[in-house]
Amino acid sequence: MAPSAGDAGWKRNWKALTSVFHDKDVAAVAAGLAQSLTVINHYHGAYTAATAGSILQKLTAMAEKPQKVEVEIEVPVRHFIAPTVWTDDFAGRKDTIESLEKLLAGEDKHRRISVIGLGGVGKTRLLLQYAYRFKDSDTHSVFWIHASSMSRMNKTCAEIARLVKIKGWENPMSNKIELVKEYLESPKAGKWTLLLDNADDYDLFYGSGNLSKSIPRSDNGAILMSTRDGRVGMEFAKRNSISLGALSLEESITLLDTRLGVEDNTFNDLKELSEELCGIPLALVQASSFIKQNFLSIPSYLEIYRSSDKDKIELLSEDFDDDYRDDEIRNPIATTWSLSFEFIQKRDPLAADILSVMSMLDPQAIPESLIYNEKSNLKFSKAMGKIGRAHV
Repeated sequence: MAPSAGDAGWKRNWKALTSVFHDKDVAAVAAGLAQSLTVINHYHGAYTAATAGSILQKLTAMAEKPQKVEVEIEVPVRHFIAPTVWTDDFAGRKDTIESLEKLLAGEDKHRRISVIGLGGVGKTRLLLQYAYRFKDSDTHSVFWIHASSMSRMNKTCAEIARLVKIKGWENPMSNKIELVKEYLESPKAGKWTLLLDNADDYDLFYGSGNLSKSIPRSDNGAILMSTRDGRVGMEFAKRNSISLGALSLEESITLLDTRLGVEDNTFNDLKELSEELCGIPLALVQASSFIKQNFLSIPSYLEIYRSSDKDKIELLSEDFDDDYRDDEIRNPIATTWSLSFEFIQKRDPLAADILSVMSMLDPQAIPESLIYNEKSNLKFSKAMGKIGRAHV
């Protein structure tokens, strides 16, 4: 019993003496407390260790078990942006199509092919034929660009940017050609084929225009170009250039047959018209259109065609509907040939002079001595090279 603060002195002394008899009880209580603390500490440690072990096991199991991580993958959207007019009456060019397929067959690498030839030999129709092979593809996109001038390229690239919703397409100040280039070089474009039609201006692409730097390059894409200028085609595709010339006699007859039929025309009639027009696809299409529109037979058409040079020029100058050609380019074959001649004359006057002389002669086996009028062998060789590339 502990003394209180208010106890008298004698009382505090008395409590001190009597407390001696209770020391053993205090010792017993202290011993009991010590034993209880030992037991508590033992079980507390075991509980703590067990709890920690359980947590460690759970963490280890989570680390060993693969965790499902959801990653959002952007799937490329497929597009088909090309002239929409299409029929299945394409004739000929089997060997050329096979060459294109072979050159464009490589996967996971960038491919470039050029098709070189004069206006009217069917370059655009060939590109369109190839493009429509992917019309129903679920994985392959097609894009068509009119490349005859900067304004045409800007216009068609702006349309592509709008339809694809390329970032920045709504900004009137944005460079639409560069937007399309950046898009096609990005993974979001997926696999694609780009068709550059009528890329005829060398200066636009490789001169002051320097547009060649704006042509996309991607291992997921291939580019097929058509051009009248062999320099553009060779510079663009190097060895992967295809020369497109006139149709063979068999191909010409097949083309006329698909457009005129054989009901009112004999094989000999079709053969004679094919030979007269030298297998030029545009001339054959124009002639067949004129024959149908005016209810003529092939012999009647040939009679008008051969009657005089004036009638011949008028016939070749007749406009007609051709859904496959660029709607901003006139159809008449006379206009096309005139533009082709002006094209050659602008780039090599000597080549134009040689062609002028050749036009007055029989087209077969012209002696070189009749057209060689230049002292420089180099200039003559370059001029003949121009003519050769123009008449492939």
